Amino acid sequence: MSAIRVCRENASAFSNLSDYDQDGVTRVVSVKYSEKSYEETTTASMPPQSSFMTEHKESEQRKDLMLARRAAEMQQTLLAQLLMMEDAERLHTLREAKEAHDEFLHEALSIPSGPQRVLFVQSVDEEKQKKLIMHKLWESMLASNGGVPPTIHHHQTT
Repeated sequence: MSAIRVCRENASAFSNLSDYDQDGVTRVVSVKYSEKSYEETTTASMPPQSSFMTEHKESEQRKDLMLARRAAEMQQTLLAQLLMMEDAERLHTLREAKEAHDEFLHEALSIPSGPQRVLFVQSVDEEKQKKLIMHKLWESMLASNGGVPPTIHHHQTT
């Protein structure tokens, strides 16, 4: 499973809680208006717009790929932590993660769609984010495995 696909699937779980489809992650800090007209005689001195746009697009793509890689690494780390736990500890952790997920959804859906909901989603603390991700990863793994949890063999060190 590609890292971008995993990130996209995880993001889609919260798509109804964000305004990504409306560019809600962009914040305007200030605006400066200026107007400049170029005449045909000055086109030679104009900066090449297409190369600037290409560089900007490539920079954004690099940033997106870096974020996707970091998200995939974090997901792998959390999944590894779950798989290394003893059964009782894993069940307890997953129960807490489900409770955090249910509480989060209940709270988020009680807030009207828009800036208030975005602020709520952005204000989730790191520990709760970790639980939400663990719940999502585990549920995805169960779904792809026909609802059957993986068989985990712990090796005893002597």
